[in-house]
Amino acid sequence: MKRRPQARFAASSLALILLFGSAPEAGVYVTETSGIRWNDVGGIRWNDVGGIRWNDVGGIRWNDVGGIRWNDVGGILVTEASGIRWNDVGGIRWNDVGGLQFDDALATGRTSIDLELLSLFSTLPDTSSIHVIVTYRSAPTASDLAQLNALGIPGGTIFRWLPMVVMNASRDQIRAIAALPAVRSVYANRTLSFLDQESRDLIGLDEVTSDPALVTPGGTILSGAGVTIAILDSGVDASHPDLPLGSKVVQNVRVGGAVGSGPGFTYPAPVEGLQNTDLLLGHGTFVASVAAGTGDASGGAHRGVAPGASILSLSAGDLFIVNVLEGFDYILTNASRFGVRVINCSWGTQGFFDPDDPVNIATHILHDSGMTVVFAVGNHGPAPDTLNPYAVAPWVVGIGSTRKDGRLSPFSSRGIFEELLYHPTLVAPGEAITGASPAALNGGSPYSVASGTSYAAPHVAGVVALLLEARPSLSPAEIKRILQATAIPMLAWDRSEVGAGGLDAWAALTQAVEPARPFGSHIAGWLDQRPFRIDHQPAVVTGATLPALSALRLPISLSGAPISWQMTLAWGTLPGLSDLDVSVVDPTGVEMARSEALNGTSLFGRAEGIHLLGDTPSSMTMEILFKNETGLADQPFQIRQETAIAVANGYSDISSLSTADQDLVARAVSRRVLVGRGNRFEAASGLKRGELARALALAAERPQRIPPAPTFSDTPPSDPSYPYVETVAGSRARQVLIDPKNSSAFQPGMDASRLDFAVSSVRAAGMEPEAQARAGEALGLLDEDKIPLNLRGYVAVALEEGLIDTIPTAGGVSFDPKGSMPRLSSARFLLRLLDLR
Repeated sequence: MKRRPQARFAASSLALILLFGSAPEAGVYVTETSGIRWNDVGGIRWNDVGGIRWNDVGGIRWNDVGGIRWNDVGGILVTEASGIRWNDVGGIRWNDVGGLQFDDALATGRTSIDLELLSLFSTLPDTSSIHVIVTYRSAPTASDLAQLNALGIPGGTIFRWLPMVVMNASRDQIRAIAALPAVRSVYANRTLSFLDQESRDLIGLDEVTSDPALVTPGGTILSGAGVTIAILDSGVDASHPDLPLGSKVVQNVRVGGAVGSGPGFTYPAPVEGLQNTDLLLGHGTFVASVAAGTGDASGGAHRGVAPGASILSLSAGDLFIVNVLEGFDYILTNASRFGVRVINCSWGTQGFFDPDDPVNIATHILHDSGMTVVFAVGNHGPAPDTLNPYAVAPWVVGIGSTRKDGRLSPFSSRGIFEELLYHPTLVAPGEAITGASPAALNGGSPYSVASGTSYAAPHVAGVVALLLEARPSLSPAEIKRILQATAIPMLAWDRSEVGAGGLDAWAALTQAVEPARPFGSHIAGWLDQRPFRIDHQPAVVTGATLPALSALRLPISLSGAPISWQMTLAWGTLPGLSDLDVSVVDPTGVEMARSEALNGTSLFGRAEGIHLLGDTPSSMTMEILFKNETGLADQPFQIRQETAIAVANGYSDISSLSTADQDLVARAVSRRVLVGRGNRFEAASGLKRGELARALALAAERPQRIPPAPTFSDTPPSDPSYPYVETVAGSRARQVLIDPKNSSAFQPGMDASRLDFAVSSVRAAGMEPEAQARAGEALGLLDEDKIPLNLRGYVAVALEEGLIDTIPTAGGVSFDPKGSMPRLSSARFLLRLLDLR
C-alpha cells in the first residue's frame, strides 16, 4: 500500500499563542567546528534554527525549545517534536566545497504547508476562498490540473518554467490538495516589502578603473558590458537620463497578471515596452541606477557600479508573492533573449527560511539555470535573527548594509550567532546612497539620497556584472565564493552580522582574472578545524511590565568572560499598539548599543535586540522605554539573555596559564586576531613581524591587496604571512601599517619590536594624524631618548589608548623600544585595537 504524504508545517509567516516555559531549558551546548549547533546528547539543535516559543501575551518568537502547536476548529496540528525542520536530525551536511544539502519536501515526500495559511484557517469561515500558490514536485501535468478541477478548482495561473499553480481555494480544498502525492508545498499569497556615489570608491572601483590588468581583451575598462541585470522591483522610470529605454533598459515589463480563478489554467500575460513602470515609489529606479545607471544626468558623477551593463526591469506591482513569481518565470523564459545573468531583489519578508517556500524554489531554479540572485537581507537590525528569509538560502547572495565609514549599519538585519545558515553573505554600502529618482516623484530633481539594504544589494549585483564581463564562464557558485574570499575582513562583528565581510570590487575582479593570487587566507574557521570551541550557556528568560508613558532601568550582571552576549526584548500585539526601544549602558553611563527598529502589526509579534561581541562588562544597565507617540497602556514584555564563552582547546601548552590568561587566549583566537603555532600557542614567545602583519590586516579591516608579484624578496607567496604582509606593507597596500626593513625585505620571521607594535597599532586604529601632531612630545619615560622624536607621538597615543604598556623598573618606568612583544601581551593589546575599531 502506498503511503500517503505527511503534511509538514513550514515557518515562513505565522501568528500563534505561545506555550511559554512548557519545555525545560537545555544545558550548556557546544558549537562544533563546522558551525552546526549541538545539544548535550549530540543531536543537531534544529530548535535553534526553526523552533519557536510563544507566550500568552502573543506573538513572541524564540529560537529555542520545542515545536509549534496549532489549535484550530478541526483539531490540533503538530509539527515534528524537534520543531520546524526541513530534514531529519543530522540531515544537513557540510561538504568539502562548503555546500549545503537539504532534505526538503522534495526529498522527504512530506507536503509543506505555510503557517500563515494555517493562521487564515483559524480566522476565516470554512467557505472562504484563499489565494494560494501550490508547488508541485515537478511541472504540473494535464492530469494534475484535472485533479484540481475534480476538487472544484475551475482554473488559475500556471507558469512556463516554475512548477506552480496559483488558485483560489477553500480550506477543505486546500487540505485535499495538500494530500495529493504530486504536491510539494501550499503557501498563501501575501504582500512582501521593499527594504528601504562616493560608494564606488568605498568598494574599490577607483582601483578597478586604474588597474591596467583589469580591462577587457580590447583594452577598455570593465563596465559590465554584455551582461544584463534583471531588477525585480517596483519598476523603472526609463525616461530618466540615466536609464533610457532601448539602450540601457532593454525591456520594461509590468507583471501582475497571475489570477487565482478560471475558467481554465492559463499563463500570466506580462505587459512589455512600457517607458515608465515606477509611477508611485521610485524604489526600483533608484536600485537600477545604483547597479548600472549611466550617470548622464550628473555628467557621470552618479553612474552605477556597472554603467555598461543592461537592465531588464520587471515591475512587481503590489509586490505579492504571485507577482514576484511571475517576474521570476518571465526571467527564466527570456534569459537568453536578453542575456540575463544577474537578478537583484531588494525586497523580502520576515520569518524563517524554508526551502519549500515558492520564492526559494524559484531562486534555486534560477541559480541552477546559471543566474546569480542577489537579495537584500532586510532592515530589522540590530536585533539578532531578523534576516529576510529569502536572503538566507545558500544558493543566493544575501547582502547587508554598511555606513560610509565601513561600519555595519544599525538597521542591517542580523542572523544567529554561531549558526550555520543564518548569516549574510557579505555587506556593502547602504547608507546615504545617491541614486536616480523619477522626476515626477522628487520635485523635478533627477537624484535623491536614501539608506537601506535595498541599496546595498545593487552594489553587489553591479560587481557580479563586472565579474561576468571579465570572466563570462563563472557560475553562480564560483561568483559567491569569489565575493566571500575577497571580502574585507570585519572582525569587530560576527559572521551572523556581516558574513564574510565587506564588498571589495578590486579584489573580486583580480581573483576572477588571476585565480592564483592567494585571496581569502583569513576566511574564518567555520569552514575548517578551529582551535577553540564556543560554549553556549543556558538562556535566562525574565518578564516584566513597562508602565504606561514611562521607562524602566534594569541591571544586568554577567559572570565569567563571555565572548558573546545578546538579549531579545519581545512583546505581543496586546494590549495596544505599543512600540518599545531598548539601550544598554556600561557602568560609567556610556551607551554601548541601542535597538530602536519600527515594529508594526507583524504576525511575528514585536521584538528588539542587542548583540555585544568581545570584552563585555560584567555589570551593565538596560533601559526600556516606549517609542514616541506610543505607550498609552501598560505593556508586558519578555527578555531573553544568551551568553557564550570561548574555550581554547587546540593548544597543548596553555593549561599552565592562569584562568584569566586562558580566557585571553580563547578570546584572541576565537576573534581571529591571533592564532597559535601548530598545536601550541607559545604565550611567552615574541610576536613575529609576519604574525603582526596578519593581526593588523584583520583587526584593522584592511582590504586585501595582493600584487601580481611579491613586493619583498624574503616574503614569497609560499610564506603563510604573504597576503597579510602585502596588505599592510606591500606595493598595493592602501595604507602602510608596518614599515618594512628596507625596500626589498620585510623580515616576517623577525620578532616585532615594541616600537614597531606601537606605531603600527596606532596606524591601524586610525590615529596616525594625532600621533604625527604630537611628534617630539615628552613621555616621562626613563629611556625615551631611545625613541626617535618623530615617533614619540605614536608611543604617547598607544599608551593612552591601551594599545601597549610601559615596563616598571626600580627607577621609574621605561618603554624598551627594541624589546620584543610576548604573544600573550600582544593578544591583549590586539583585542583592545579591535574594540577601538
